[in-house]
Amino acid sequence: MAGKLAIVLLCALVVATFGSYIFADKRATNEYESRLITLDEELSVYADLISGPIWGFDYKTVESILSILISQPDIINIVVLDHNEQKIVTLLSKDKGATVLISHSLPVLFSRSGFEKQIGRLLVSVGNDSLLSKRKETLYDLVSLSIGIFFLLSIASWLFVKFVVSRPLNAILLTINETTKDDHFSRVDCSCNDEFGIVIDGYNNLQKRLKSQHDHLIESGRRITTLYNTTPSVLFSLSLEGDIIDANDYFIDYFGLSREKAVNQPFMNFIDSDSFNIHDDFLSPLLVNQEVHEIFIMVNKGVIVALCYWMRSCILSMILK
Repeated sequence: MAGKLAIVLLCALVVATFGSYIFADKRATNEYESRLITLDEELSVYADLISGPIWGFDYKTVESILSILISQPDIINIVVLDHNEQKIVTLLSKDKGATVLISHSLPVLFSRSGFEKQIGRLLVSVGNDSLLSKRKETLYDLVSLSIGIFFLLSIASWLFVKFVVSRPLNAILLTINETTKDDHFSRVDCSCNDEFGIVIDGYNNLQKRLKSQHDHLIESGRRITTLYNTTPSVLFSLSLEGDIIDANDYFIDYFGLSREKAVNQPFMNFIDSDSFNIHDDFLSPLLVNQEVHEIFIMVNKGVIVALCYWMRSCILSMILK
C-alpha cells in the first residue's frame, strides 16, 4: 500500500511540477517582454546622450556612457557608427557566444539652436540569455523542491500506512484468519475513530450475530438429535444412493439390530419385495414431485416399518441427505 501511495504522490508531484514550470515560464516570458519594451525607450535616451560626445569626437565619453548599457542583461554587443558608416565604438558583452535575437538601429542626431543633423547610428544586439537562464534556474529549483517534497511525503506516507492503516488492517486480517476455523467467531481487538473503526464495528456486530445464530443452530441440533433418538417411532435417514446413514435408538431396539449392522447398510436389505425399486418408487417422487407421500414398506421380519412423511422442507422425523 505504501508503494502504491508513493506512486500516486510521485504522479501528483510530476503534474504539480509541470504546472508550476509552465506558470513560472509564462511569468519569466512576460518579464522579458516588459524589459524589451523598457529597453526600446532607454536606447532612445542613450542615442541622445552620446550625440554630443560624438559631435566633439570624444569617443572615450561615448564608451563610458555605453558601458552602462552593455552591462545590462541580454545586451550582446553595441556598435556606434559615424556619419560615414565607420565604426567608432564597439562594446561586447562577456557572453560572446550568446545568440542575437533582436537588433536595434537608432539614428544619432545632433541638434542645437534649430540645427539638426544625423551624425551616426547606434546599433544594439539583444539576446534572451536571461530568459533561458531563468528557465533553467526555475526548472532546477522546481525539480529539487519536488524531489525533496517527494522524499518527505514518502516517509510521511510510510509512517501513515505503518501506524494508521496497517495496524487496524492487520488486526482485521488476523481476525478473519482465526474466524476461518470451525466454530470460531473472533472479534477485532482494535479501536479506531475513522473509517476503519466503522468497518471494525460492523464486522464485530456481524460476528456477534453469526455466533448467536450458530449457538442457536447448535442448540436446535441437539434438541432435534434428542427428539430423533427418543421418539417411539422407527426413524431413519437415507442417502441419495439408498443407504441408511442414520437410525434412531427405537429403530435399533425395534429390529433387534446393532447400530453397526443397521447404519451404512443398503435400505434394500430390509425390503421383502423384489418389485420395489428404492430410486423409482421412493426417492424420485420425493425429489421430483416434491409432495407428501405415504409409503408402506414390508421388512424381512414381517412388520411394517412406519408411516413416513416426506417433504421437500425436510420433515424432522426423516432427514434425506
